[in-house]
Amino acid sequence: MIEKFERANQPMTLKNPVVQELKEAGKRIIGFTCTNFPEEIVYAAGMIPVRAIGAPGLTGESGPLQPASQCFIARANMEMALGEGFSNLDGFVITNTCDMVQNFFSALEYYKPFPFYHFISRPNIAHSGPALKFFRYELDEFRKVVEAYAGKSISDADLSRAISVYNENRRLLKELYDLRGKGQKPLLSGSDFTKVIIASFYMDKETHNKLLKDYIQELKAGSGVDGVQVRVHLSGSTYPDTEMFDIIEELGGMVVSDDLCIGTRYFVNPVNEKINPMDALADRYLNKLACPCMHQDGKLDERYNFITAQIKQNRGQGVIFGLQRFCDTHLVDYQALRYRLEADNIPFLYHEVESTVGAGQLRTKLETFFEIVKGA
Repeated sequence: MIEKFERANQPMTLKNPVVQELKEAGKRIIGFTCTNFPEEIVYAAGMIPVRAIGAPGLTGESGPLQPASQCFIARANMEMALGEGFSNLDGFVITNTCDMVQNFFSALEYYKPFPFYHFISRPNIAHSGPALKFFRYELDEFRKVVEAYAGKSISDADLSRAISVYNENRRLLKELYDLRGKGQKPLLSGSDFTKVIIASFYMDKETHNKLLKDYIQELKAGSGVDGVQVRVHLSGSTYPDTEMFDIIEELGGMVVSDDLCIGTRYFVNPVNEKINPMDALADRYLNKLACPCMHQDGKLDERYNFITAQIKQNRGQGVIFGLQRFCDTHLVDYQALRYRLEADNIPFLYHEVESTVGAGQLRTKLETFFEIVKGA
């Protein structure tokens, strides 16, 4: 039933049949970019948040509006906005992550007049009392502007229900993730897992949850994936499709774990359902699994410990860094992480991606890397 998820894998929302159906059903659609965005507040207001993750292939239309050193994801999102890719969105919201995303949002706000815009200033320091207090204030303000735009109040009960739906999605995605890596034999491929999680960015979460439950049962009754020779951990940010995973699998590899923005960084760390919902959302979205845009003490320790724990739990044999060109935050972290991997004798490969993954070069690198790993 993977085709039911593939149907929602079109990042141009105008061409995404699932988003179109939601729109035709009278739902307002709000775009966002980062895993640090509190989708539950939008969902609690009866609207659908959808994620902008770029799209393969660039036309160059956004070139004059953005620096040449802007990352592909920001440039691709801008091109979709300038064309018709996002023309069925009712609004767009970003959280403070990196300069690239902020530059994109500034240009978007000027050149694409959506009915609703908002910028959430999220601190870049986690596990800090003052930062959490500030972020809670920002989310309170966001709740107010969403209520004003939606024309309805958002009660704490509405928020709690939205949190429950999203937490169920996180739990199911984690269960699916474990089917990929924890057993002796993967029950699904890395590419199929990614199709499922990309679909979650464009579906109503309740619909996605129902499909996930059925899919998990189908996989548990299946025979798994044959021919896996090398099990790898994939580290990076966002890819608009599954090309990276497809090529790894063509060569006998399998992504059995990750710390991607379209992977674990999206669904680990559930929201606490036992405390005030706004307090819980502020805590979860500030203090969740560290990403490169954060700057608190111990961030690199947290990231490295998570990567090595995933490798151990899923019997990974090496790490592939598939990083976006010009993504300074990821590139800075990579320099520190690589030295720790070297010190622990964990094989790793660095590959830079942009509008595509550079299939020819990637295949050559992977063939060599897999031979090294198999000989280790």
